[in-house]
Amino acid sequence: MIKRYDNRKLYDLEGKRYVRLSDLAEMIQGGAEVTVVDNATGADLTAETLAKVLSEGKEGRPLLPGRSLHDLVRWGGGILGAGKGQVEQWIEGLVSAGVERVARPREMQRELVELRERVAALEALVKQLEEEKHDGRNNDRDGGSGRPGDD
Repeated sequence: MIKRYDNRKLYDLEGKRYVRLSDLAEMIQGGAEVTVVDNATGADLTAETLAKVLSEGKEGRPLLPGRSLHDLVRWGGGILGAGKGQVEQWIEGLVSAGVERVARPREMQRELVELRERVAALEALVKQLEEEKHDGRNNDRDGGSGRPGDD
């Protein structure tokens, strides 16, 4: 949490130090969620402060060009909402494609296992038939019919 004092100084309660807008930008870019409150009233000043971060940026250079800031003001949240929807569709498409790519090889692997089992069963059957045929030839050479009790 960041407190803003009447003199517009920002104080990071967690880091126990005064921070500049560029410090806030770095914190946010590093993944931090920042909340800014007025020290005297407790009012949430996060949106106002982050707007200043965007306009003043790091090292005095804006994070967004002036034209983009104008567009944000002109179209308000609509532009952000539309962008969010496009990003969500893009992510959904990537996830779907990834699932299909993963699902297909798994399905193929399952089919391959089934085919191997069928081939193994057929090989066992062929071996059994060859053994029966071989046993029948041996019985013919011995003079028997190959049937028990015909000797």
